[in-house]
Formats: sequence, structure tokens, C-alpha cells
Amino acid sequence: MPDWIPTWPPDWPEINSALLDCVASGQWGRYHSDICSELAARLQTDFDVAHCRLCCSGTAAVEISLRACGVKPDDEVVLAAMDYPGNFRCIESVAARPVLVDVQRDSPCIDPQSLRKIALDSSSNKRIVAVIASSLYGHAADWDELQSVCTENGWKLINDACQVMGMTIDGKPVETFGDIATTSFGGSKVVSAGAGGAVFTNDDRLASRLDAWVNRPSETFPLSPLQAAVIGPQLDRLNKMNQNRRENVAFLANSIDSDADCKLNAMPSKRDDVQSSYYKLAIETCSVETKNQVLAKAAESGLPIGKAFRSMDRSSPRRCRKPVPLENSKHIAEQWIVLDHRALLIQKQHQQTLASAILSAAKL
Repeated sequence: MPDWIPTWPPDWPEINSALLDCVASGQWGRYHSDICSELAARLQTDFDVAHCRLCCSGTAAVEISLRACGVKPDDEVVLAAMDYPGNFRCIESVAARPVLVDVQRDSPCIDPQSLRKIALDSSSNKRIVAVIASSLYGHAADWDELQSVCTENGWKLINDACQVMGMTIDGKPVETFGDIATTSFGGSKVVSAGAGGAVFTNDDRLASRLDAWVNRPSETFPLSPLQAAVIGPQLDRLNKMNQNRRENVAFLANSIDSDADCKLNAMPSKRDDVQSSYYKLAIETCSVETKNQVLAKAAESGLPIGKAFRSMDRSSPRRCRKPVPLENSKHIAEQWIVLDHRALLIQKQHQQTLASAILSAAKL
């Protein structure tokens, strides 16, 4: 990777100090540490939620949320066909059945109209009990519309915010939307502990179910004190880092869109009410061939560019139900690529270098 792209996870002195303090205090070896309790309390305050439960991963957070929402064997849970594949497997892990819905044409988030089509088919939606909606690549899901559909049908809305820590919508933290929300501290995320996650809710009943499921009587899916220790210093810098990413996204999008010969189309969030958090910046290619060319050239030059999530539209009908067309999910999976947030943390003097490298990768 070029030396002008920052390494991740970060090597900051305050992270090292937090780790050493955790070891010196003996907190690292305790079942119930003050460090974990203080982190949970901070997240509740920072994200304006009543309840926060730390856990071992974002995937575990989604599974715990499904169980807290009362999802049982043979129930159905809706999710986007183009989504993190772990969510599909979480639904299967509680013996429920995934129901696939499409995403929007210019956003990797659930299309509310596609969800409404499922809701209107009363003959086949009787087993649906919940919807998992993800915010991906800096795009926010349409929470008002999704919540409206879920409320009308008595479905729980699970907010997968694992990619967008620090995002706000109309000034509200993204974690406040939905009946229950999740985040991730996975190794490559914008706040990293190597692994880890959290569940948030403002619903006292759901919080009680979380406690009942997780406490047996010790925690079943714990975040360790050592992991908790490194999160605080990153939260201190989160807003500044997200602002840096947004500024670099704006420059890259303008550079890509201004190049008349470019075979790429930058796909940042364009909602005025959203302050995005970019774990990945999505870029649309003009063809599968161009996508493969860019990926190959990026690998040669060390640029952190990868594929978008694959679409699950080809999943066996024995595993899931597909009651609506999934064309947008197929298109995004086939023709979108994603630039990692490490590259979005570059200093301003390297913006043109990065833009030129991306544009060059798309040209013959």
C-alpha cells in the first residue's frame, strides 16, 4: 500500500496508554470491569440511547437483537438481497427464514417501496416478524419510511449500523433509529478493537430481553476490558476523522465526475439531512469488465479497493424467500466497487494523487 495512505488500526499514543493502564490496574482480568461499564455508559450518552449492551462482534449483536425481538424458529425476517452476508446467516442461526427485498437504484439500502410490496401481500407475509435494515457505504437507510411500514405491520425494525458509527440524520445519531440497533468494533471498522460490537435500544422491554439472553449468569458474548480500553481514545477522534473522510469523499467524487473519459461514477450519499460516516466509498463502474480491470490494477498498486457485497438473489429457494424483483441488488453487486476508509484518511496534499490513481485504474 502507498505510504501516504494511513495504516489501520491506528497506532496512537493514547491507545497504547489506555492498554497499559488497563493492565496495570488489573482491570484486564476481571469478569466485570469498570472499563466496560464506563464504555457502555459513554456510548449511551454519545448516541443518545437509553440502553447499551457490549458484545463480542457486530454479527453477535445482530443475532442477539433477533432473539431480543422474539424471532423464533420458522418465523421470517426481511433483509436486503445486497447486504452483509452475515445477517442472512444470523437469521438462519435462530432457525428463521430470510425474505429478500431489493435496494434502491442509487443506494445500497432497502428500497421502502420494495418492502411495501411485501407488506401488501397479506397472503404470504404472515410469518414475517422483523426487518434488518443496513446503512452501507456512507448511505443512510430511509428510516421514516421503513419504520412506518414496520409499525403498520407489527414488525420489529433492526438497525444494522455496523458500518456507519458517527453518522447523524437530522442531527440525531443513527443508532437512535429502529427498535433496536447494532454496531461493530471489528478490525477494519472506523472504530476498531480487533473484534467487538454493541446493541442499543430505547425500548425497556427489549433491553430486559437482551439481559435475559446474554446473562447466563456470566456474559455469554462479552467484550473484554482490553478491547474496551482501546475504543475510548478512538471515540475521542471519531467526529474529526469522519469529517476528514467526508472532505476527501467530496474531492474524489468531484474528480471522478469531472473526468469526461472516466468509466466510473462516484456514489456518495447525497442526502442533505445526513452527516455520513464512510467505512467504504462506493464507486459504480460502467461494466463488469471495467470493474475487474480496476480491481486488478488497484491490487497491483496497493490501493485498498474491493468488491461490493455480493447479492444473495441466487441463494437457494430452500434457504430464503424472494417475493419481489431484486434487479438493483444484482446491479450493485455486479458493478460497484468500494474504496476503504483508510484511503479516505489521507492528508489534503495527497487528494489529487489518490484521485489520479483511481482514474488511471479505469482507463486502458
